[in-house]
Amino acid sequence: MEKFLYRYRYLSIHIILLFIVHSFYVYVYTQSPALRNNYSAQIALRLITWTVPVLIYLSALKINLLDYLKLRKNVFRGIICGLIIGSFILILHGTGYYFKNNAIKINFQFGMGIWFKSIILVGFSEEILFRGFILKKLQENTNFSKANIIQSILFVLIHCVGWIQLGQFVFPSIVQNCGLIFIVAIIMGYIYKKTDSLWSCILVHSFLNFASLSMVLR
Repeated sequence: MEKFLYRYRYLSIHIILLFIVHSFYVYVYTQSPALRNNYSAQIALRLITWTVPVLIYLSALKINLLDYLKLRKNVFRGIICGLIIGSFILILHGTGYYFKNNAIKINFQFGMGIWFKSIILVGFSEEILFRGFILKKLQENTNFSKANIIQSILFVLIHCVGWIQLGQFVFPSIVQNCGLIFIVAIIMGYIYKKTDSLWSCILVHSFLNFASLSMVLR
């Protein structure tokens, strides 16, 4: 463990600071009605705390951001694969909704704040951090399978921070939620590897969030 932490000392510091800052953000979010109703502030804070530090870190190492994060390479392939997989997710989710409710009802009335914060931005910010940055940094000193498992565990834990402070860390539903998030993170890692493009993950993530918001399975 000590050897692992030393090898990934800078990445470990980055992740620890991320969890500390995110914990503080969620705490303020739960205590501040003004922040909960201000989507612009939430979007800005997410970019400042999740995305900007990654860009600063890579820039400090004089690494080309677009190339490293796989945002320049295989753009067309990434977008096409993301759209195909995302469409499949919508069909699968819609089928599940139909069998549970004997009808399909899709809600598009989120408001622009929810559209940007929970559908468009989340795919961008979370994929840059976890698949584009953390997964790739881990792969520099270990194989893909181990790196993918580690980034998936971290992805679950960052969600747990919010669930705990929002009072949503409740058994037994939390076991299912953690399992689902872990599987999603694992799959995202493989999509990233197979397409060699982060755009596929960004689009699939956004489709997933849209499906969960627009068609709530009851």
